[in-house]
Amino acid sequence: MVRTYSEGRFIFNRYQAESLKDKTRANCTGHLNEAEFVVHDEMFIVNVSLKELLCSIKTKSRLTEFFVEALLKEFESSLQTAVVVYNTITKSNQPLHQGMETHGHEEADTLIPLHVLDAIVDTTLRSIDVWSLDTDAFIDLLDLVVQGLLGASTELRFTTGTGTKRRVIDICKCVQQIGVEKCKGLIGLHNFSAADWGGKFVGVSKKTWITSFLNLPDSDTVINVFQQMRQGVFDLGDATCTIPGDVQPLKRFLCSVYSPSATAKWIPELRWELFRCKNLDGEKLPPTIGTLIHPANPKSQLHEHER
Repeated sequence: MVRTYSEGRFIFNRYQAESLKDKTRANCTGHLNEAEFVVHDEMFIVNVSLKELLCSIKTKSRLTEFFVEALLKEFESSLQTAVVVYNTITKSNQPLHQGMETHGHEEADTLIPLHVLDAIVDTTLRSIDVWSLDTDAFIDLLDLVVQGLLGASTELRFTTGTGTKRRVIDICKCVQQIGVEKCKGLIGLHNFSAADWGGKFVGVSKKTWITSFLNLPDSDTVINVFQQMRQGVFDLGDATCTIPGDVQPLKRFLCSVYSPSATAKWIPELRWELFRCKNLDGEKLPPTIGTLIHPANPKSQLHEHER
């Protein structure tokens, strides 16, 4: 993959116990017996599926360290620069820039923009390809361009998919096609509609959320709401009173995504309409206000995706 590049950076997730992401992983594995495996060159696994092998975060951490050691050994006498990021550590066969030796991130997708910026600190070779299957990484790269942190001379491409479905996306051209204002709201939309460390709205896929957002006219006020969510902590009010006026467009957008033809203007009305017209069971209905805006915290807040 990096044969034709002057520099290659390999960024692994950090497997941190008792985190929100760890709880999500546990749910995805179906609570399998988390057997731990010792990872070494001559390991031979019989009658163990890949899902069972990777269900323990300790095994994943060991496997990551195994890959890291092999990569560093592969590049130790190479003229190419190799940077490997794992756990909280960054290693390279070349001297690192100050401050890059350690980090506190859990996921690779939040580290990717950081390393894109670090890769262009002292070079004029501003042509970068990011290889990832992660939607989060793609949205973070769009935001990187929107903030104007790359400079006009930098080419940034995102390679995703496998086999015949592999695609190379020019990030700068993508921002131009979507529009700067909508791109500024994508992180807010992504966090609101569900990231992989939290819950999601039942019955509405990520594709539906994104498509609905991109089809909005540029003047729609909900775009500004998601832009504010991108910038940091955002007050959604509480479950017992009307949400703040500057968040009101969110109500309309949420209802239109669930049912474009619905006349409902807020969740209680929407839940009743979907139940009455489509006879949906409780678990297939949109969240109650108490779920969306947790009543345990009267000043419920939506936090920006860790960056």
